[in-house]
Amino acid sequence: MVGGWQLGLGVPTRLGTGAFPFITGGVLMLLAVAICIEERRGDGIAETPDWIAFLAISAALAVFAVTADRIGLVPGTFLTVVVASLPDRSLPFFGKAILGTIVALACWVLFIKTLNLPFKPFAWF
Repeated sequence: MVGGWQLGLGVPTRLGTGAFPFITGGVLMLLAVAICIEERRGDGIAETPDWIAFLAISAALAVFAVTADRIGLVPGTFLTVVVASLPDRSLPFFGKAILGTIVALACWVLFIKTLNLPFKPFAWF
């Protein structure tokens, strides 16, 4: 929120560059407070963290960081989704591949075709 504030919030009719990060940070802060309040009201039994899922998400972020520039947005997103979904035993690998394909194509349509962002869809294009 501090970074958004420093960038400038603008006015309600013309938001500045810091408005979105500031508002997003505020919403996330309110959600965190709500979660903390809900946990204080709980039964006191702490849930065991799912370390395998945590590692899969961390690995997926690393995969995206390494592959997005090297092989492009579409295959990088595909690999990220597949790696992140590996701990889920309810979805077979073929389903994970279909999910990765759908998310990768949606990212291509949204970021490259719709928003015209300068991402390479594939390294060879």
